[in-house]
Amino acid sequence: MGVSTRWKSHVLPLLIGSLVLLVFIIGVNKTLSDPEAGAPRGEREGIGELVATSRACQTFVAQYDGLHRVVVKLDNLGRENSGPFAFALRTAPDADQNLVSLTHDASTVGSHAYHTFGFAPISDSAGQHYSFCLEAPKAGLDSAITAIGTLEDTYPDGQVVFRDMWGARAGVQDLDFSLMYRLSPWKKLAALGARLAANKPFLCGRAWFYGFLGIVYLALLYKLLQSTTLWGQK
Repeated sequence: MGVSTRWKSHVLPLLIGSLVLLVFIIGVNKTLSDPEAGAPRGEREGIGELVATSRACQTFVAQYDGLHRVVVKLDNLGRENSGPFAFALRTAPDADQNLVSLTHDASTVGSHAYHTFGFAPISDSAGQHYSFCLEAPKAGLDSAITAIGTLEDTYPDGQVVFRDMWGARAGVQDLDFSLMYRLSPWKKLAALGARLAANKPFLCGRAWFYGFLGIVYLALLYKLLQSTTLWGQK
């Protein structure tokens, strides 16, 4: 067997296996980063205009370290609005100090579209209780935006907290939101394993089992590709 043959029988399968692994990692990143992936489901309802003294807050528990984005479904109510509105991340809706304070312009809010509030990653966020609040004290009824909520309790680890908003009377239970984390590649794989193992029996309920299956799959893929390469050279 010449050098060229050995190269094809070993390197080519490794390259193809690496490509498969890369596609898998990209898929993991997409799964843990897509706002739609963690968004509450159920019947949705507008919560009323964010104006004057009104406020909408959502409590939640961070699942991982590295919390760095909160994505909320907002609506411009069919208008071209303008003017500032505020986002605040706190330990509780009525906490004295904001962990994060952001100001966005209402002109950036689309029709029933997810709006991202980004900030520096919180390294120790896993398991911590937080809330985010939306306010627009300078907005009038003719230039206000709203957030979208769900009429079902789609997020059992938290709830929406209103101040002077129609959503409370409508029975809105949670805002339509998603949390995004900045994780290392290994932590993303561990997070995916935990998701796959959740509520499954026996070995299928162990995160490491899915890592083991992945290694076995790549090994078998390599052997299959190597055998196919050698067979094609005979």
